[in-house]
Amino acid sequence: MQDFAQKLKQLRKSKNYSQQVLADKLSVTKSLISSYEQDLRLPSLDMLIKLSNEFGVSTDFLLDLDRQKTINVEHLTDEQIAIVSDMVNEFIRLNKQCRK
Repeated sequence: MQDFAQKLKQLRKSKNYSQQVLADKLSVTKSLISSYEQDLRLPSLDMLIKLSNEFGVSTDFLLDLDRQKTINVEHLTDEQIAIVSDMVNEFIRLNKQCRK
């Protein structure tokens, strides 16, 4: 199980954000982000929601209660959403075949 600190750092790096960039986006200090990543502090509920919105994941995912990530399709057309859905289903099918 991956803890919150590791997950936050991994998500931040996946977006190529420095701690300062993430802090600026969330209107907090760099030291607060650092304390989360060093597992010295846990975020408040409000901050947890802000982080989940920033990274497009659920709060359960951040807390390792849910292993699923979400994809924000808010600005896509119905046709584009269908294409993304088809791609995800194809990847799932291929991964299942590889495990056999």
